Amino acid sequence: MPFYTSVISDWSPSTVYQLDSGIYLLPNGSVELSEFPLMISVHDVVNFYTEATTLDEHIIMVKKIVALYSFIFSDNRLIRMFDKEEFNKHIEVKSISSVPVDTNCRRGNVDFSNIGNYIYIGNTVQDTISFKDLYMKLDDKHLDYFVLYFNSRSEQAITIRTNRNYKIFDNSYNVIVGCVTLLEILIGHAETCTGHNCCSACGKSMPHRKMSENQWLSLYLEKIIDDRKLAMEYQAVIKLARQVRHVTVHAGKLPTAETILDDIPYDEYPFERAEKLYQTNKVALSAVVVAVGDVTRALILNKLYGLNHFFPIPIIKVTRLNG
Repeated sequence: MPFYTSVISDWSPSTVYQLDSGIYLLPNGSVELSEFPLMISVHDVVNFYTEATTLDEHIIMVKKIVALYSFIFSDNRLIRMFDKEEFNKHIEVKSISSVPVDTNCRRGNVDFSNIGNYIYIGNTVQDTISFKDLYMKLDDKHLDYFVLYFNSRSEQAITIRTNRNYKIFDNSYNVIVGCVTLLEILIGHAETCTGHNCCSACGKSMPHRKMSENQWLSLYLEKIIDDRKLAMEYQAVIKLARQVRHVTVHAGKLPTAETILDDIPYDEYPFERAEKLYQTNKVALSAVVVAVGDVTRALILNKLYGLNHFFPIPIIKVTRLNG
């Protein structure tokens, strides 16, 4: 018997959308959630329908859809709620005609046959990218990438929610470490040289690669990014991420950045500035975390789906109400 599961998302299809034979996404209106005290937020409801023969088979299908959905739309909430088993009502139905449909969604209404501009929010993508095409390429290896990506970012807090330094634990460096793990998998390394380089003191052989890590990184980025200036910008982000990973993993260094209180009503943090200030300034550190995450996501999309869309690192903008 078929099943469907209702999930909360801000990205609902504008109409019933077929992913594969017997697998559909159906919009089902919107819902108000009280996520914080005295705060109501509106989200869409999407029904994931499968013609699975067993409930376990249905849940496995839903798991794959949730993972892809979350990654493509950068919807951390969806994958967190799934793992907390908040989508635990898997309803058995006779056919897809029994699944509720409501196209009056207040957040999404996305054309899933062309989602390029939703993958790269804030940028314009000319070519057509359909959610179905991405789903049809989905395999278990892709899920490994998604899990690594979300594991590294699950505790990320890039919003400065207080003007005081009350927070004890700052996970920013661990977020960067997780992204570097993914970047190393994506980029790889130069070949190991077959020659022998022996230590003059003890005579032991010292394996080495045919080129440095930075040379290999530069060549890798130049192959996939046509804009040389942008490739160099991505390289700078990855090099800084590797530095943070090194001091975190090998020296146990933790973030020491603090909230900077001043009277400037408006401020901007391009990556070049954030790179210089991230060790002392929380907003600059947030800008670095965002940059590393965006670069990692762009390289995943390129590696898994051949999407050659690379955009400038966003500038973090800060407005202080008491400035």
